[in-house]
Amino acid sequence: MIVIETARLNIRKYTDEDTAALSAVLSDPLTMAFWPAPFTSRQTEEWIERNIQSYLTQGFGRWAVELKETGRLIGDAGIMKSELNGRVENDLGYIIHSDYWRQGYAYEAAKSILSYAVQELGESNVRRSCSLTDSSVGGAAFCCSRYSKKDNYAEYTKKGWPLATRKKTESWIILIQ
Repeated sequence: MIVIETARLNIRKYTDEDTAALSAVLSDPLTMAFWPAPFTSRQTEEWIERNIQSYLTQGFGRWAVELKETGRLIGDAGIMKSELNGRVENDLGYIIHSDYWRQGYAYEAAKSILSYAVQELGESNVRRSCSLTDSSVGGAAFCCSRYSKKDNYAEYTKKGWPLATRKKTESWIILIQ
């Protein structure tokens, strides 16, 4: 089921059949350079399962990002409820396969998801975690209104998530429509 359609992308809910295609993205060392390590097949399965559960409990989650023209899954993007410094936050994130970097896909997905969060979900505060050295930060920063260094991503405490030990991130970008 397509959740968001952009000029070049379909952003849709995951199904169990997405494991192989998503694993090709999440197991790539360059793509996952800003995570502690690439995902194993089992971690990819758990990621999909966690997001399918999130659709049921929250009404949103991370979604498959596909090229509209070919249907090829090139990444993952969406919003997850996450705890940071004792606060539950709406965390906008994305992972686009390195073969598709510097083509505006991350920006296109992030901008459309932010708009969806505000207009369809009624969310007025969405955060985007990123690394200042992340090659995609330029696009993300373009759709953001301000930066904040007060929160340290290392304090991200969502149990069982590989990103709980992400060390390369130096700041948070706060997205406010």
